[in-house]
Amino acid sequence: MSELIVEVSFKGEASAHLREAFDCLAITADRGVSHLHITDDPAVLHGTLEQIRALGLELIRVRGFDKEHSPARDAPMSEQPERLDAHPSPL
Repeated sequence: MSELIVEVSFKGEASAHLREAFDCLAITADRGVSHLHITDDPAVLHGTLEQIRALGLELIRVRGFDKEHSPARDAPMSEQPERLDAHPSPL
């Protein structure tokens, strides 16, 4: 059975301060949206969602992928699912 990866996306490209706040997670940014990547751990997922809320960040999407078939791993950006456009904001 493959491992599940959960991608949590929020508006804005994470500043150094926010990257520090989520230092135990993989984080990427693309077109004004930051993406946290969490292995299948419900406690970490819930804690991360709470931290996003506490920091006043705008949650855009939470979605899960089979680790072996993650769009971030397999497809070029042009073939990945459409992401919401957001203007970069200083965080």
